Amino acid sequence: MSDHNGAEMHEVRDIEEIKVFDIYEASAARLVDQIQTDMKIKASVVSKEELPNTVAWADIVSCATLSEEPLVLGEWVTPGTHVDLIGSFTPNMREADDSLMQKAQVFADFKEAALTETGDFIAPIKSGAITADHIIGDFFTLSRGVHAGRQQFNDPENDISVFKAVGSSIEDLATAMLWFDSI
Repeated sequence: MSDHNGAEMHEVRDIEEIKVFDIYEASAARLVDQIQTDMKIKASVVSKEELPNTVAWADIVSCATLSEEPLVLGEWVTPGTHVDLIGSFTPNMREADDSLMQKAQVFADFKEAALTETGDFIAPIKSGAITADHIIGDFFTLSRGVHAGRQQFNDPENDISVFKAVGSSIEDLATAMLWFDSI
C-alpha cells in the first residue's frame, strides 16, 4: 500500500487496522511507523508466511509490487474483499493468480492498455482462465455511469472485486490539474 493511497482510502472507508508486507522488512516497518504517526491507525508488519491469513483477514488488499510471481492467491481472498493491483506494469509481472482473476468482478483503469501491458491479464487470458470480456468496467464506463461498480454486482456484500491499474499519462495530467487548481 502506498502512503498516498492509504490516506485516500482512509477518507472514504473506516479503516481500523492496516497490515503491511514488503520483501524488505525494514521498508515495511518504516511504512507502519508512518501510518501510525500520520493516520493514527493500528498497523503492523507481516511476514511472507503470514500472507495467506492476512489476505483472508483483510477487507481491502492493496498491492504495489514489482513481483513476477503472484502474491495474492484467489484461495486466500474471502467474500466481499476488494483487491487493488497497482504494480505489475509489464507482461512478465503478476500480483494475482488466475484463481483470483476468475472469481472476481474485474475492473481496469484502461482496459485496452491492461490487456497488452500487464501479466495480471496477459497470463490468465493466455492460460484460458479468463477472456478479455472478464474485465467488466474501466474508468470510462464507471465515470460515465455505464457500470455502477459494486452497486451493480449480484451480491455486493459477498462478491470479490479487483481493480487493476496500469497507469496512463491522462491520469498524471488529471492529477496535475487537480493539484494546480488547489493552489
